[in-house]
Amino acid sequence: MRSSEITYGNKIYLSKIKHSGSCPTPRYQNFTLQLPSTFEQLGVRLEHPREGMTLTLSNFIPEYDIVSPFQVTDGTIAFSTILSGNLSDQYYDGYIRKIDIVGPCDLNLALNHCEGEATIKAGCPMRSVSIYLERDLLISLIEDAGQYEKILNAMDKKAGVSFLDELTMSPETQIIAKQILDCSYDNPFRKIFLESKALELIAMTLQRLDKKTKKRAISLSSSDIDRLHEAQRLLFQQMIEPPSIKKLSTLVGINEFKLKKGFRELFGCTVYQALRSHRMKFARNLLLDTNMTVGEAASMVGYTNMSHFISAFRNQFGVTPGSLLSHSRRRVLS
Repeated sequence: MRSSEITYGNKIYLSKIKHSGSCPTPRYQNFTLQLPSTFEQLGVRLEHPREGMTLTLSNFIPEYDIVSPFQVTDGTIAFSTILSGNLSDQYYDGYIRKIDIVGPCDLNLALNHCEGEATIKAGCPMRSVSIYLERDLLISLIEDAGQYEKILNAMDKKAGVSFLDELTMSPETQIIAKQILDCSYDNPFRKIFLESKALELIAMTLQRLDKKTKKRAISLSSSDIDRLHEAQRLLFQQMIEPPSIKKLSTLVGINEFKLKKGFRELFGCTVYQALRSHRMKFARNLLLDTNMTVGEAASMVGYTNMSHFISAFRNQFGVTPGSLLSHSRRRVLS
């Protein structure tokens, strides 16, 4: 991609472009990626380590909510690892669908002829790596295409958004994303490093998708999945005094082993990790949307030990609850 094709403008715009004139059409058509001028001011980096692959690297703290419309034309596969941040995406592809993302998490999407609006919430550090792949490039990287039927079907969709993986946290992908953000190499070594790390993250994600598909096919029936979703609902509903795993398994009619194993397979985390993540998200909303103190918010989500609450909150969002509260209320007063 020529440097002139990496631009900033009034909206996010992502598409492929074809060579014209006497030049033959390349195997991998270039991406043109445009980001809002606001992102340039914040220092969001655009990288293009190889044909058919574009990276966006975000590492900033928004002082106010950033709202950016976006448009995707030709088919794109997005692999995103969010280390911290709070954002909301709204897609329009015949009907409206919305997804709220609170890091750390992984998000993998197939996008084709759709548009929408992305909102990055103020106060929380936005640290993320997104890899955008052209369809033919991804297919060329997959030796056994039949093994990834879900991905291929999503790429063949004429219009819309397809979620390839749920929002789950992977310590391995988090490490790779940090290495990409902290890369200190200059070109041409920077391109080599970024391409190798991007391919490593993609390979790890594809392996996770493959394992998840196989495990579900082998061990989880539709009835099991319904019971696991009910267990998650009860766990979140009773987060202040959550039931034990034994009690929870009895309530939904599934044995303890399958409950614990099922949470890992279906939600990508343990029962405890799911509860902790929900508590932290709930506490964060309380701090941002009410006049509660940090201690009151901790109590509302079932924490009696403040140091444990602060540590869990910082691990989830990259900031302490006190820092988030202070920044949020300073912004309101100003």
